Amino acid sequence: MGTCRFCRDGELKQQLLVEGKWVSSFLDIQPASPGHFFIIPIRHVETTFALSPKEWNEIHVVLKKSIAKIRRINLEKKYAHWNRTIDLGKSKQFTATALTHFGLKKKPDAYTIGINEGEAAGRMVPHVHMHVIPRFWKDIPDPEGGIRRALSNPNQYGK
Repeated sequence: MGTCRFCRDGELKQQLLVEGKWVSSFLDIQPASPGHFFIIPIRHVETTFALSPKEWNEIHVVLKKSIAKIRRINLEKKYAHWNRTIDLGKSKQFTATALTHFGLKKKPDAYTIGINEGEAAGRMVPHVHMHVIPRFWKDIPDPEGGIRRALSNPNQYGK
């Protein structure tokens, strides 16, 4: 637990969106699109299957509150502030890209919501976290199939 960056005191403080009793949400410092955030349990939990019913229930509440909040905050100001004041390291390229994204000043049209359960699924921090990635019409040429495109699969969904 000592090496988990989500558990270290203050590590995510500037990214906090919504704080709950069991789970909280934070803006992702490496946003895939403007407003990308993640939800984590406050206690250290490495697998989704170890979440308590209270944590699962609060994830839903925090998800709704977080989506409402990202629709209200000035993401351009937030990312620009991070670029000026925080040592972002390699994350700076992600926030810089978000600052030029065509959806930066728009409300999302949809969301991709997912959990990378385990390293083989792409999880980089050994602490359960649910990604919520705002999506915008035309952010990719053809969104049909959605998350199925995360896998290398020669079969095109719906084709």
